[in-house]
Amino acid sequence: MMYQDSPIAVLCGGTSKEREISLLSGQAVYDSLHAQGYDVIKLDTQDTSFLEPLKAAKVQRAFVALHGPGGEDGEVARVLAQHDISATGSCAQSSALAMDKMATKRIWQQAQCCTPKACYVQDYTLEQLSQEIGFPMVIKPTLEGSSFGVKMVHAFEDLASAIQSVQAYGPLMAEAFVAGRELTIGWVGDHLLPMIEITTPEGFYDYQAKYQSNSTSYLFPKDIAPSIEKQCYALAQKAYQSVGCSGWGRVDFILDQQSCPYLLEVNTIPGMTQKSLVPKAAQAYGWSFDTLVSHILEAR
Repeated sequence: MMYQDSPIAVLCGGTSKEREISLLSGQAVYDSLHAQGYDVIKLDTQDTSFLEPLKAAKVQRAFVALHGPGGEDGEVARVLAQHDISATGSCAQSSALAMDKMATKRIWQQAQCCTPKACYVQDYTLEQLSQEIGFPMVIKPTLEGSSFGVKMVHAFEDLASAIQSVQAYGPLMAEAFVAGRELTIGWVGDHLLPMIEITTPEGFYDYQAKYQSNSTSYLFPKDIAPSIEKQCYALAQKAYQSVGCSGWGRVDFILDQQSCPYLLEVNTIPGMTQKSLVPKAAQAYGWSFDTLVSHILEAR
């Protein structure tokens, strides 16, 4: 193991709306690394002086388990790089790009990847939005994760109130809703993990369905034609590579009713909790949680 003889820091917590999930991810990773015999410390980046114990311990590698702004946007990776500490996951620039859903869409469109039509809410009147995107549409923050602030809008009369209810999340985008099967593919290094299908009786995979519901189901679909499955894996790989992502992460997409995959987003620091998708996919791939953690630690 590459980092067995050097101190490892697990960075988690932070100040984003995903803080509680990040703490759970960080604890799970810390416990795994400790059990495997790594020299490991766990730090909550909510304390802005977290660099001091990193330097004191002469940490050379950090496992970043920070979800949302402050971590997934590449900010911590940038700070670590300035102090010659390597970090798991994508570089700061690619992380920032992947965090911005509209910027990512533009890259995908240039790469001729299918992704639902979308636009910035602030650039249009309500009437123009309804004409440009149509209904149903999804209103979502461009710079948040875990489906925070996501609103499904089915009719024009609900559009203004939906936008108003999530304005506090920052810049918003309106995205055409694509009906179909919600799928995700994780990757670690050169390994593409088994595809997972997410189903929820709530009809929408929001924060509650992800972390609070006991009725959300995670399936490994067996009824997708091999040619379509191959297309999905190729698209997932193209999706994260076109944005410059590396190390590990997850690509989310919708397989529409004509079996055409539409890209939704790239997650550069997915959850590592018991309910999280990458650990579930890794288990189906034949990896234990410890094996997954060590592969992420060593992936470049």
